Amino acid sequence: MEKLSPKRVKALTALLTEPTLQQAARAAGVGDATLYRWLSDPVFREQFVELRKQVVDQAVSKISGILTEVVQVLYEIAMDRKAPASARVASCRELLERTFQSITLADLELRILVLEKGGSGNGDG
Repeated sequence: MEKLSPKRVKALTALLTEPTLQQAARAAGVGDATLYRWLSDPVFREQFVELRKQVVDQAVSKISGILTEVVQVLYEIAMDRKAPASARVASCRELLERTFQSITLADLELRILVLEKGGSGNGDG
């Protein structure tokens, strides 16, 4: 990757930590127009996308480490007949939604894999 100026590195950091582009520009000490221009630069944008991917990957890894415990807590609340009904319903809803999302994602991943391999997905290819 191409080396960026310290100001552009500061802007990348700000883009990852500030909630809006305007606030990121302010935090980086540049104008909004400058930051927008930098984001239209393929090299700067590529580095931003790569850094953002790394941040997301780290967050996903951290979440994955506690996922089993989270599911267990939701399950325990859902099954606890002494817990308030609203808590039980919320836990059940969360478990069901996440389960269906996981099934949907797994199905999409399989379809993508089949498409990438050029198969028809019906066993004939």
